[in-house]
Amino acid sequence: MWLYRTRGDAVQPIVLYDYQPDRRSKRPAVFLKDFKGYLHTDGYEGYHSLRIEITVVGCWAHVRRKFDEALKALPERDREGSNALHGKRNSENTYWIFCRYTRFFSPAGEPTYALRRLPLRPSTAATGWSLPATE
Repeated sequence: MWLYRTRGDAVQPIVLYDYQPDRRSKRPAVFLKDFKGYLHTDGYEGYHSLRIEITVVGCWAHVRRKFDEALKALPERDREGSNALHGKRNSENTYWIFCRYTRFFSPAGEPTYALRRLPLRPSTAATGWSLPATE
């Protein structure tokens, strides 16, 4: 089952369930053949073979989950100060910032990108990730 939906702030939101017999990457490629823009996904590798006009973006909840799994795999004595704990805390902070700042929207419905990214700079820099210079 494939799930497609419009952005949460869409004037007329759409949620579409598309049954397919498998999870092959050709399924979203066919469905999204005319789509251009950002595609928010669950991290499935098959999305990364889509056309260049589609920018695949990830989910902070999935990022946090991977750090949490890494942290649980460590012996308890090695958890404090570990990269896994650092990554988990940074992803939690980043998620909180995204949630807090998504309430700031322009009249056109576009997130105020500059406002949202200011507090993200230190959090993402600590992980080695970077934010684009422009939206």
